[in-house]
Amino acid sequence: MSEHDPGTTASDSDRDPRQRDLFEVSRDAILVHDVDDGRVVDANDAAERLLGYDSEALVGLSIEALGSGVETVDGTGSTLSGADARDAIWEALETGETRFQWQVERADGDRRWVDVSMARAQLREEERLLSFLRDVTGQREQTDALHESRAALRDLHENQMGDGSTESKIAAMLETGCRFLDMEYAYLTAIEDDVQTVTQSLGNHETLRAGATAPLAETYCQLTYGEDATDGLCTVRDAGEVMADTEAYERFGMERYVGKQVVVDGEVHGTVCFAGSSPRTRPFSQAERMFVDVVAGWIGTELERGRQRTELVERQRRANALFNAPSSLIGVVEPDGTLIEANETALDLADVDADDVRGEPFWETPWWAYDAASRAKLRDAIERAAGGETVDFDATHLTPDGEELTAAVTARPVVTDGEVETVVVHGIDVTERERRERELRRNQQRLQAVLDNVPLVLFAVDADGTFTLSKGNALGRLGMAEDEVVGEDAFELYDGNETVVDGLVRALAGESVSFETEFGSAFFRTWARPLYEDGAVTGAIGVSVDVTERHRQEKRLETLSTATRRLMYPSTPDGVAAEAVSIAQDVLDEPMSAVWAYDDDRDALVPMAATDAALDTVDGESVADLTTFGPGTREYDVFRGNETTVVEDYRALDDGGSGEGALGTVAFAPLGSHGLLTIGRPDVTAYSDVEVNLLAVLRNNTIAALDRADREQALERYQRELERSNESLQQFAYVASHDLQEPLRMVSSYVDLLAREYGDAFDDEAEEYMEFAVDGADRMRSMIDALLTYSRVETHADDFESVDVDAVLDDVLQNLELRVDETGAEVTVDDLPTLRGDRDQLGQVFQNLVKNALEHAGEDAPTVVVECEEREDAYAFSVADDGVGIPDDRQDAVFEIFETDHRSASGDGGGIGLAVVERIVHRHGGDIWVTSEPGEGATFSFTIPKDAVTEPMHEVTP
Repeated sequence: MSEHDPGTTASDSDRDPRQRDLFEVSRDAILVHDVDDGRVVDANDAAERLLGYDSEALVGLSIEALGSGVETVDGTGSTLSGADARDAIWEALETGETRFQWQVERADGDRRWVDVSMARAQLREEERLLSFLRDVTGQREQTDALHESRAALRDLHENQMGDGSTESKIAAMLETGCRFLDMEYAYLTAIEDDVQTVTQSLGNHETLRAGATAPLAETYCQLTYGEDATDGLCTVRDAGEVMADTEAYERFGMERYVGKQVVVDGEVHGTVCFAGSSPRTRPFSQAERMFVDVVAGWIGTELERGRQRTELVERQRRANALFNAPSSLIGVVEPDGTLIEANETALDLADVDADDVRGEPFWETPWWAYDAASRAKLRDAIERAAGGETVDFDATHLTPDGEELTAAVTARPVVTDGEVETVVVHGIDVTERERRERELRRNQQRLQAVLDNVPLVLFAVDADGTFTLSKGNALGRLGMAEDEVVGEDAFELYDGNETVVDGLVRALAGESVSFETEFGSAFFRTWARPLYEDGAVTGAIGVSVDVTERHRQEKRLETLSTATRRLMYPSTPDGVAAEAVSIAQDVLDEPMSAVWAYDDDRDALVPMAATDAALDTVDGESVADLTTFGPGTREYDVFRGNETTVVEDYRALDDGGSGEGALGTVAFAPLGSHGLLTIGRPDVTAYSDVEVNLLAVLRNNTIAALDRADREQALERYQRELERSNESLQQFAYVASHDLQEPLRMVSSYVDLLAREYGDAFDDEAEEYMEFAVDGADRMRSMIDALLTYSRVETHADDFESVDVDAVLDDVLQNLELRVDETGAEVTVDDLPTLRGDRDQLGQVFQNLVKNALEHAGEDAPTVVVECEEREDAYAFSVADDGVGIPDDRQDAVFEIFETDHRSASGDGGGIGLAVVERIVHRHGGDIWVTSEPGEGATFSFTIPKDAVTEPMHEVTP
């Protein structure tokens, strides 16, 4: 503040006491000015509070120092300098008073707008100038805000020059708002069921694009519903400070925000919001808040208008669609019948333009030229409608394609102020409806025919279970007439029949059901489904079909299926044939049945089995009395054709030969290659489809039984041959082990004796020949012993029992201990299981394989590994060595009898060991194989099933 000369001041003693009281208690700030230079000479307490100075500081201040600008109260908006303010004081001195608004600077630097009234006054006979000051800063800010808002809205209006649509107008509002509020983003939302949906947006914000949704509780828009919102408007200057821990801040990350509820048709539609990515340093001004408030109201109004426009367009569309509906023929006429307008459907029907028919009497237009009766009906209807009556009638028209069209026509008056202004003639094409009604009548006739001729019942019940319909000729099976039970309670009528009651309950509960039940000796299959009206079950409708005959046939089929199991018992074809004719008689109720077997040597069908009634047709006592059928007979031909054939009148055949004159209808059922099943009836009575099907079941089962019987007989023959072969093999083994051994021993003994007695007489070559003879005899004896061992794998074996394979291998290694020590071999044995088998034979298997591995391991100390792998249904054992291996082309041959192992340096061995091993493994139900790579050893593997069962054996004791 500049320095000043206080000049003359008004002391307390200078003031009139009454003036002093008024001066001090006044709520308005009062300054006393010197009339010469305008300096302040006194100030009351209210002035001190308003200006922020004490009275001593105020005294002596000039107008230039106190005020920065003056605006006259008439609102011209002029801003004056300090000198101009002094001129205002002179004006007050000259005129006696003046009034203006003045911006002053307080001691704390804050600027305030004050309303100033100046007036001249006499204080103690001294002329002074008094200033009465009133703080109008708030009012001035509102006025400024209003000016700013108006300017922004003018800008907004200038920017709304797009296509005029609601969307383009809102886009202009959002763009102007961003510019006015210094924001980056603007968006409009719709809020429903606590979910916010962005409907329009401005700015590239990833989560605020049109169509984006979020729970209202996780958005900034929730603030417009909070306690801090005034009239649905909320502002945020620094969201990072006040919303840092909210889901809304985490989701959107906007730092400054202002939002306002948008109301449409009296209901909150959503919000309009403006936001930025950085905090705001200054508060939102009154002008900015007013702007957002106006924009929200404007958008609400535009949305209402847009909705109204849409509804208007839709109403117009519907009205146009109704007037030009494809099924509606509309003509608007004067009361005298002159045509005013016709819709497009009607014009298309007559193939005319509107201008060609306007002004013509409606009944003389092309629509009514086809049928004179329809034309007369129309004229009468228009005359009656002109008198205020609504008239309905049917009319016939001709389409452009030359087809006849039936229309249901209504002539209706349009009344204005009690007078008939026009008559609307409205026709609906009912040609298809008439066709459907005719079809419905035909269907009803068909349904009635079905009800009259098919064994069924059509019924319906209401929601309480009361019968409303009961029709069908099957009611007679139940002892009822049509509609006899209508009005009765179905639950009471069928009380005790749980199947029926349960089915009705489920149908009335909304379920489609099907069930079968017995009524006396009759059986009915019922289908029922619910009836609905407006989503609620109002009853049920159903149909019950008499299935008594089907039920009887099913029972016969079930009985036949059970009976045909008897065909599996006989073990011979004769037994099967006898059982087949017995089933035909007992189950199919066909006593005249017989089976013929095909004799390949004779090329004829030979009688095999027959019922007594069949024998009676030829007055026979045994099957042999029946006819044998050869080529040229109907029976033979049917057998060769292998197709079931029914001869309706067997007597009329000239190629039949069985029971001539005694049979009426005969059914022939070929039994494959086995023969022919024949069933006859004494009368000419056709076989039903069901009976033919039952015969087919018996035929197929008989063929299967005959096939089985043939297989069993062939198996018995094979078993007998096998037993004889085993007996011969056992006898050979005995001879080989005893009788053949004796000559060999004699050869060896005599050669030894010859060597002892005459050895000195032999030269080296003779001695070598004698050694060959002895060695050959020994080898022959070894081979015979090996062959005997091989043959006794099946015949001299023990039953299977639980075998500890670990213990078996321990015994084997103990037996081979000397050989292991000699070769320096390392034998590694895995944990081995306990299984079912022949303990001695399993010992033979492991002894042969381990010994084989030791003998063919090569020159270095051999390594032998015995392992076992448990599989799902078997144990897989392996014996591996590190010898020279076995070539691929020799791996299968090593299991053949008398095949020596090529790996033996000496070629020794009878070649029977691995063959015996293979036979033992096969006896246990397993497999054996060898894998080997030359130079990398060989691995012999074999399996033993977990459920190995002892095979039956046939031993022969010599």
